[in-house]
Amino acid sequence: MKKKNVIFYFKNHIFSCQLINENYPDYRSVIPHNNQCHVSLIINKFLLLNTIKRVSIFSKNRKNFIDFYFNHNKLKIYDQNTIDAHNSISEIKCKVLSKKMKNMKIGFNSQFLIEILSSLNEDFVYFELYHKMGILRPLYNKQKEESIFILIMSIIKV
Repeated sequence: MKKKNVIFYFKNHIFSCQLINENYPDYRSVIPHNNQCHVSLIINKFLLLNTIKRVSIFSKNRKNFIDFYFNHNKLKIYDQNTIDAHNSISEIKCKVLSKKMKNMKIGFNSQFLIEILSSLNEDFVYFELYHKMGILRPLYNKQKEESIFILIMSIIKV
């Protein structure tokens, strides 16, 4: 079998990429299976969505990176590059289901979260926070024919 490549020609760059005809990526390899969830919570989708939008609007950076800081029953959301966290911080109360860490800080791309939350039809979401990722699921009131499972990788500061 020959390798097939696709080539993109741009003004000053040429990109070549091998075509893969498989189930890719294998998202199951990134999902922890041995209950390593640090924080799991149920949160109002509209409250979370509006808070992320508000923090993003007042963000001083243009990269749309926000931090989630979880402490007890409160989720604090703020701009990742904010030196004084009190400038653009929002705090949300949520229902904690399990907590293995007292405090946790994790960063996400706010635009991805806004798009994801806007596309969900349910009022509440189940959010699991891990060391390097988050998993979002709508909290269904009734049994649905399909289930939605959203894996969001965290932003690593460089």
